[in-house]
Amino acid sequence: MSNTQNKNKFIRLLNYSGNYKYLSILGMILSALSVICLLLPFIYIWDVVNALLTVAPNFS
Repeated sequence: MSNTQNKNKFIRLLNYSGNYKYLSILGMILSALSVICLLLPFIYIWDVVNALLTVAPNFS
């Protein structure tokens, strides 16, 4: 799929929003922030597990 087709789909999506295009863009930005916030706990859990596994034979 080319870059122009992706742009056309984005423009088509914004055409459906009518006068509320700014709300659609705001919703996309907030959705991206939500994904980042949802992934943070998994990253911290992975960091703790990784730290435990690197000293696995000697926990003291």
